[in-house]
Amino acid sequence: MNSAADAPVTGFWKPLQGCSWAAPKNAKIGIMTHTTPNFEYTVYTPEHPTQQALVLMIHGFATRGDQLWGGTGWVRQYLRAGYTVIAVDLPYHGRGWLKDPSFSVAAKLPPETAVQVGTLAPAPDGADTTDAMGALVEALTRLLDGLQESGNTTSQRRPVHVVGFSFGAHLGWDLAVAHPHLVASLVLGGLPLCDHLQDLKVLFDGGTIDDTETLQAFTSIISSSPIRQEALHRFVALSFAPFDPDAIRGGQRPRCPILMAVGTEDNVAADAHELYDMVASDNPQNELLLLPGRDHVNALTAGVFRRAALAFSQDSEAAAKV
Repeated sequence: MNSAADAPVTGFWKPLQGCSWAAPKNAKIGIMTHTTPNFEYTVYTPEHPTQQALVLMIHGFATRGDQLWGGTGWVRQYLRAGYTVIAVDLPYHGRGWLKDPSFSVAAKLPPETAVQVGTLAPAPDGADTTDAMGALVEALTRLLDGLQESGNTTSQRRPVHVVGFSFGAHLGWDLAVAHPHLVASLVLGGLPLCDHLQDLKVLFDGGTIDDTETLQAFTSIISSSPIRQEALHRFVALSFAPFDPDAIRGGQRPRCPILMAVGTEDNVAADAHELYDMVASDNPQNELLLLPGRDHVNALTAGVFRRAALAFSQDSEAAAKV
């Protein structure tokens, strides 16, 4: 964890005004470097794995894997179905950046679940890159490559079902585009077409945005986050490339089966249907799931979404074998 110093962080919500922190020496804010904190990840293996496929779960901004996937029953559901689950914690979202070091969310795991934790550098060999999203994609690729042999009793590559929410869904999308051979299916929740990280940068730097509903949503998300605000500031300062609609329409999009889900009251991902329209006809299995009355905060607690995601992963895998 990076130490605090005397450079104040200012922002639009009052708690930020009391924070102080400074970049470590030689760090380049806005660039993924060897000083950027590692990915943290947890591998959950059921007592009797019955599925060859792996499930990769990627949380969104200002949350954590145990909070988003463990506490809501997603990890337990996939374990009970026989899948090995990998839940990652993004840089600046790890345990060293918690407001309360004792914070944890019980996943209520099935008996005899094996749990393995580890870390992975987002930028190997200390290399700098101005493409932070690309660096995270490659880090996930290295993680999955390293886990391919674990529990694999055949010479075949294990399919990976990617489940992501919000920023994690964007990262899963980019992983499927960059490495289509890795991803068997995508379950994407709360994924907007527009780039809200730019809005967050403005807010953390003391500015404001005109969209009152989005502003209120971000304020709620950040105030309730277990992650310290200086860490969230550092995260949004990284250089993440937004979606390019022209590139997506031109063919730069995932070709695996895609389930997109969004709450009907989700102001953050209100344009998710526009993104889905760009991929709807690519695969007969593609599906848009609307969650009545759900917003960006509580979409993942919808049982209908969780059950639909598991069924989609299973059906996608079965269809690939035909």
